Amino acid sequence: MKNITIITLCIVSCILYNTNIFSLNTLNFFMRAYPDIEIEEASKITQAKIQTPGKLAKYMMPRGMHDPIVEGIFSSYAGFLAVSNSTGQTTFPLRHFKPVAYYLVTPEIFPVIMFGNTIYRWELMPKAPASLFKLEKKKDEDLNEYYWQVTKLPLREDKKISNKTVVIFANPSKIYIPEGITPTKDNPQLILPDIYVKKSLRKVPEALYVLTIKQFFAKLPKAYQHEPLRHIVQLSEW
Repeated sequence: MKNITIITLCIVSCILYNTNIFSLNTLNFFMRAYPDIEIEEASKITQAKIQTPGKLAKYMMPRGMHDPIVEGIFSSYAGFLAVSNSTGQTTFPLRHFKPVAYYLVTPEIFPVIMFGNTIYRWELMPKAPASLFKLEKKKDEDLNEYYWQVTKLPLREDKKISNKTVVIFANPSKIYIPEGITPTKDNPQLILPDIYVKKSLRKVPEALYVLTIKQFFAKLPKAYQHEPLRHIVQLSEW
């Protein structure tokens, strides 16, 4: 009887493991409160060589686990819409696999409609302020270390927004994205460089705008990460 009980428990455990968990690669990034240092100094820090990542960590640690400055900021990627949580994290299902992505910071974008609620593509809103950054993951072969190379780009003349773009709905003057090198790890999840939010950011206008375009975006699926004796929800509807 004892052996039967043990076998039964093993079978149930295998069924639960295989039916409740599935793998989903994600794209992640964090909002951080803008550091209390001058922009010139921050620029010098981000230009630091990859051999000394501690210099970045010293200045770019989060101020706390819960910061209202970084909570409630909307963004979109690959047809999904999300909002940053209380720790500033935003998560999307990963829809491209090349180690290149873009940050576009702008308060509004323009949908080019195919039919009904089906979007052909998104474009920059005419006359709306915007900043565009290219994020390229590279490897230092000598040190066997990975890093992100962040470069500010001119806006496209045709106004098209790439499917690899993470759109942050905010005034670009209130968001700071460090250019240069940001150390990272080789990870199946795409973890993008941090974004810094200034205290003067106004969230209400962008949130109201997002409500007008919410119907054009898919709902975020739910994914579960297995840990001993529990499951953690990574993605959920907002």
